[in-house]
Amino acid sequence: MKVFGERNTATRAVSMMLQNLKSVTLAVPRKDFPDLDAIEEKVFQYPNHMRKALWLDALNGERFSRLGAVSDWKHAAPRIDDSYQQVGASVIFLVRNPYSWIWSFSQRRYHSRTPWHPDFRAFIDQPWMCLKQDNVGPFVTSPMHLWNKKLLCYQRFKESNCAPNVVVRFEEFVQEPVETLCEALNTFEIPSEDLVALREGTKTGKTGGEIRTDFFRSEGWRKYFSRSTVELVNDTVDWNVAQMFGYEKLDPKDFPAEPECEIVDKIASDRPYSKWEKPIV
Repeated sequence: MKVFGERNTATRAVSMMLQNLKSVTLAVPRKDFPDLDAIEEKVFQYPNHMRKALWLDALNGERFSRLGAVSDWKHAAPRIDDSYQQVGASVIFLVRNPYSWIWSFSQRRYHSRTPWHPDFRAFIDQPWMCLKQDNVGPFVTSPMHLWNKKLLCYQRFKESNCAPNVVVRFEEFVQEPVETLCEALNTFEIPSEDLVALREGTKTGKTGGEIRTDFFRSEGWRKYFSRSTVELVNDTVDWNVAQMFGYEKLDPKDFPAEPECEIVDKIASDRPYSKWEKPIV
């Protein structure tokens, strides 16, 4: 089984739930590259002279590029080759409402190369430097384009018939994780009777499950949007792609001139170069 989803789409939670199933084995990349391991060892020998996070990002990017598509990073735009058929892998694609996603990404800016700043509109509008293993090129002109490009690649993967696949929407999963994931596994005729929800959140600083579910059920992220930020998202999202996954454009007139809540509390690290987060694949 292979799980793909952009950052902040519950890839970690889904992977952890699947790992607990006897009927599922997750596709794990092989990483025995002695030349790259030797470089990594040297980086750690000189911690005061190297930005370790940048080096680890680069080294992991090279590792992923040397592997088959089935070993791509969980947050990657998936490549298409015969490696899925070779191991008999099925694929789950996790997608999320673009407004909800960009708000969440503004709170947890994984792999950001710029200092953290609370200005939500500026975050949407700024360029984003990508990791090599994102598979979308060196940069995009807005973080929102990560969402556009990844979902477009999901659609192309689906049309290629490269491997059996199913789309799971974050909105359904966060409210009914077991039922939603069981339905996905049933698509592949994989037994899921022993599937259970996680007892706790998968990330530090997360709120309790019931609070988080209520937040998304009531679309609590809306209170951080103003008319102008909705307009900016509307101008940045590829709506042809969004509609393929059932997401519709919001009307800026339904939002106030100023947001009900400002983003003031920093959840993510404010280090200019965030620590490499080893993927669960």
